[in-house]
This record gives sequence, structure tokens and C-alpha cells, in this order.
Amino acid sequence: MLDKLHKPEFFEQPTNEPIAVAHRMNSQSALDNARKTFERYNLPPYAEIDVAHTRDGRLVVYHGSTNPWQRYIKKRGPSIRKLAGKTFSETRNFSIDGEPISTLEDILNNNPDFRFFIHLKTNVAAKLLTDMLNNNERFRQQVNVGSFKRQHMQEFTQRMDERKETNTAISFGDAAIESLLLVRENAKKTKTRKMANVALRLVNADHFTANEYWDRLSTNNWLAARYTTTNMLKVVREQLGVPVVTHFSLPSYVTRKGVDKKVNEGFDGIMGDNIELICAAIARKRNKS
Repeated sequence: MLDKLHKPEFFEQPTNEPIAVAHRMNSQSALDNARKTFERYNLPPYAEIDVAHTRDGRLVVYHGSTNPWQRYIKKRGPSIRKLAGKTFSETRNFSIDGEPISTLEDILNNNPDFRFFIHLKTNVAAKLLTDMLNNNERFRQQVNVGSFKRQHMQEFTQRMDERKETNTAISFGDAAIESLLLVRENAKKTKTRKMANVALRLVNADHFTANEYWDRLSTNNWLAARYTTTNMLKVVREQLGVPVVTHFSLPSYVTRKGVDKKVNEGFDGIMGDNIELICAAIARKRNKS
């Protein structure tokens, strides 16, 4: 399996800078604002979007939420399950950033300059996406498909035409958490390289997208989880040559020094909610080199 792991064209840049990825760009206005930031710092535009489905088989760009705080207080719309029970025309009553929900096809067609990390939200979306990508070469080059759920990725990879290359990923969900738990329980006996191999055997993907806050909720020992997470990802990237994109939500108290440290950790990409801070840190790193 390691023979197929490589640094796909999706990640290739003219410099050794990490790519900057704008997180949860699920509306056209959000993408337009992010584009201005990328242009200001002369960086290629990357964005993460969430893809779900409607009852009539349309792929839509939508995150949804499973808790009332997100749905009603932050007004992020109904759950993915409720959305799946509606036809696309019925979703016009829902909105993201004050805009109607967009189809994935419209987002890809209207933003050919962007490369997108697609986060699959359902198995049905995985099936529909394979149909779209199998029939559209430009879309295949424009996207990198991943999910927190292994079953979504298994559905996707099994249905994709093997003759047509598609970038795939595993987000920091089930597989990586299982490997971290295993490592934490055997921390004194397990070496870092073994840790990376455990994670890679659980998935079949071209890169990792690691949510660095996820392990805090999944393990009892925050310091141990934090330590093993960082080391596992660095081994995956440096020794095995697998691209790693770290995802972190920047809280308001994060300092410029903290963002600079994140950008200098040597990962292939940095994904976050505040794309301005990430791009500025990458620009500072560029000016120093």
C-alpha cells in the first residue's frame, strides 16, 4: 500500500510553503471574501466545503449540525438528516450566510480557480459524487475527497473508476483516533514509526487531514493525546512522504506568534476558520527565507 502513497499534484506548490485552506467555505460570498485574501498574499486559493444530499439526489454544499446551539442560536440550519428528507427546491427556505444553499456543481463551476477539500457528510453523497467525478475530468482535478467516516470513503473509493485518478484523504476521525488510543495505552512500548503505520493500515488515502482539537474530546489525557498526535503526523509526513494538512480553529486569544509556530511546523497545509491570519503567517515565513 505504501507504494501508492505519494504527494499528489493537488498539493504541489512552486515553493516549500504550506498551502492555506479556508475552512467551511459553504457559500459563494464566503468564497469571494476568501479569494480576496488569497490574492492579497499571492497564494493559491484552497477551500474546505461540506457536501450532503437532498431527497431528489442533488449534491449540496452544506455543513448542518447535530446540536440545537448550532442550529438555532448560530442559525446554521437543520440537521443533515432533515436536509436529506427535502427536495432541492424545498431547501430554498434554508440559508447559509444569508444565501440559499448551493449545489456542488454550481460551486465548482463558479470557482474554477479554487481547489476544494470536500468533506463527505453521507454515504448517499459519496455515491452521487462518484457519478459526478467519473464523468468530469476538470472536477476530478479540482477536488480532494475526504471524510471523518471511513464508511463514506469506502463507498467513494469502491465506486470510483480505477482508471481515473482522484485525490482522497482521511480526516482525523475514526481511524486516526483508534490509532491514537492504541498508542496512548502502549505509549512506552510503541515507537513513533509504528504509530504512523498503524494509522496508515486503517485507511487507504493519499493524505491526512488532522483536526488537532478532536483528540482532546476523545482521550482522557490531554497532554498525552497532544504529544502523540503531533509525533504521529510528523512521521507520516516526513518519513512516509504522505501529505498532512492540519486543521485548527483559531480562538480569539491566539497570538501572531502562535500562528507563526503552526505554519513553521512543517506540514503540507494549514486549514482554519481565519484565513487572513494563516495567509499572513505564510507570507512572513516567505519573507524570512
